Amino acid sequence: FDLVVLEIWTEGLDGFKILQLMKINPELRDIPVIVLSARSTPADLDKAMGLGAKDYLVKMVTSPVKLSEKVKSILKS
Repeated sequence: FDLVVLEIWTEGLDGFKILQLMKINPELRDIPVIVLSARSTPADLDKAMGLGAKDYLVKMVTSPVKLSEKVKSILKS
């Protein structure tokens, strides 16, 4: 994958755990991750960024255009 868009609320495995597992796996750790979630607390944002997310976007306020711009920006870097 070139980039992963990850929801924190997932069925079964917690999205934070998925992010953590990606970042400790040598084959996956360099894949940039954008968290796109309905959860919007500062604690959620801090946790995701601390685990290695490149960005954190809140579903209720993020337009598809903004998400597309973030993806393009991260893939260019």
